[in-house]
Amino acid sequence: MRITSGEYGGRKLSEPKGNAIRPTSDKVRQAIFNMLGARMDIEGATIIDLFCGTGALSFEALSRGADHAILCDLSATSLKLAKENASHLGAMERCTFIKTDASKGFEKKPGQDPANLVFCDPPYDKGLSAKALKALHEKGWLADGCIIVAESEKNLDYTLSEFKIQTEKNYGDTKIVLLEYIL
Repeated sequence: MRITSGEYGGRKLSEPKGNAIRPTSDKVRQAIFNMLGARMDIEGATIIDLFCGTGALSFEALSRGADHAILCDLSATSLKLAKENASHLGAMERCTFIKTDASKGFEKKPGQDPANLVFCDPPYDKGLSAKALKALHEKGWLADGCIIVAESEKNLDYTLSEFKIQTEKNYGDTKIVLLEYIL
């Protein structure tokens, strides 16, 4: 697994052992960032990476100019791996790590910037995407026009009232949906 472009381009990331963490492949990550490039300027963005796993999506965005990433996961193993990758890249000062159940949300501190970009890649077939996105909405984490990159199993439906589907693409058994948050 490597960062595909930008400041950290070509740098390797530590990968999980076993299959408890399902990292987004380099090919799908590259496709995600191609889709994002047509819809937003990542430069200066604040990111929330729900169910972060290795943190690859956040580090790809930071490599392309995002300012800060908030990486969330309930798994201590995932957060440890994401921190290891941030340290290896020299990106620790640009990251905040939160051990939390993203489907229940987490509190936003007064004055903290809302997110312009959210990655939501939960374990498949558990119904966590809609819960996590609703929690971000309710806790005030989403800037108007925020883009959400939701990765899921192919049959998941993203009909949520606060979000407008921008595009959907299937890559094997994986579906990538770009949503826009509408206040």
